[in-house]
Amino acid sequence: MTFHMRTTLVIDDEVMREIKKRVAAEGRTLSAVTEEVMRWGLATSRPSRPRRAARLPSFSMGKPIVDIADRDQLLEVTDPLRRFKPLHPGAESRSPSRAEEPDRFR
Repeated sequence: MTFHMRTTLVIDDEVMREIKKRVAAEGRTLSAVTEEVMRWGLATSRPSRPRRAARLPSFSMGKPIVDIADRDQLLEVTDPLRRFKPLHPGAESRSPSRAEEPDRFR
């Protein structure tokens, strides 16, 4: 005994018209024609080839100015307010007063 699964599909109107034409022309059931078309589509479809990664240009930018593994050096270059050194070793950097801030931050 063969078991069948009932399911609901949303099919494009144009595709459904073509299937119904085939049903009428061949005198078969809608289920039989739909199953045949689906089997044919599955059998003839080939899996797509994986795409090769695109080659992107690379440029030599010279020797690095900052060692990005050195957090303090990196922050000193990227954060202008870090230019204010700690008062003594182990102390946190003091916040500059408004008068000490660079003009571009006002």
